[in-house]
Amino acid sequence: MSALTVQVVRDEEGRELGVMLFVPKGQWPRLQALLEDLEDLEDALAALEEPTTPYEEVWARLKAEGRL
Repeated sequence: MSALTVQVVRDEEGRELGVMLFVPKGQWPRLQALLEDLEDLEDALAALEEPTTPYEEVWARLKAEGRL
C-alpha cells in the first residue's frame, strides 16, 4: 500500500479538532477492508471482556428450574 498522509486539523486558537486522512488513489478499498477487519477484532476483544457465568452456576440454575 502506498503511503497514507495524516494531517492534524486545528482551529484558529490551535486546539486540535481531529485529523484528516489522505488515501492514495485506488487504495481506498484496501484501507476500508483493513478498517473493517480492525472493527471485527475490536468486537471480538470486547466480547472476551464481557462477564460470563460459570457453567456450574448455569447447570445448577437449570436443574433448579427442572429443565434438566
